[in-house]
Amino acid sequence: MNDRLKYPRISWGYFFCTLVIAFLASCTETKQETTGLNYNVHTFYYNWYGNPSFDNEYRHWAHDILPHWADTSYDNLKTNISDYLARSDLSEKIPMFISLAEKRLQRDLRLRQTLQQSTFSMDSGFNVPTPSDFLEMKDIHLDGNPIINLNFKTVSQFYRLANSSGSGQPINYTLVSDNFVLAPRPTGASTVNMTYYKIPRPLSDTNPSNEYLEVCPDLMLYAALVESAPFLMDDARLVTWEQLYTRGLTSITKSDEQSEFPAQPLAVQITT
Repeated sequence: MNDRLKYPRISWGYFFCTLVIAFLASCTETKQETTGLNYNVHTFYYNWYGNPSFDNEYRHWAHDILPHWADTSYDNLKTNISDYLARSDLSEKIPMFISLAEKRLQRDLRLRQTLQQSTFSMDSGFNVPTPSDFLEMKDIHLDGNPIINLNFKTVSQFYRLANSSGSGQPINYTLVSDNFVLAPRPTGASTVNMTYYKIPRPLSDTNPSNEYLEVCPDLMLYAALVESAPFLMDDARLVTWEQLYTRGLTSITKSDEQSEFPAQPLAVQITT
């Protein structure tokens, strides 16, 4: 093959044009550097968003419009909801959105910060009223050596299989209305210990914070926004609020589960 065809020569004219283009490009870059403007490159980034579970505080949640998340108060939550909705005429409705949000979290979320312990004594009775703030059982057992764990049965299982009419050492329980029912019926005095998830006190002007608002204020906000959308007939924003709520719920649930286990080996000291 002809070397000229294989390695074609670059003409001086072409070379000169290339130099001119390179020079003009450098002048443009110099001008951009001088003016501080370059519309060809854009940079966008997030700061690290800290939270109490990992950093013992909220970090970098400040916003030009919204107050800092560290202010976990009822008034601040109402302000945030109003700002997110860009509505100043909903002051009478926002408490309703918050109340509905709390009901949603009672169904969807279990926080270790809401765990409560209770102890009560039983004689020969077998019905025990649930605590007034009871939401869901975590653990229940009878004092003893060893302790006796009580097994939960559905109502149908309890009355069919749990020897509910007999007497002896209780080993099973069920929930009927607002009462715990034990079986077999205890024949003597027993001490029952339970650990349960409680219902946080509802937010109000007289109760400006609770466990939901202290642990996950962002989730409270998103839940309230979800509840606001049907009232405002804002179907378009409902999808966005639900996505934010679902993402936040998944995150806080995972964080809460991880916090039950220590990062370091657990050392137990036994004293005699």
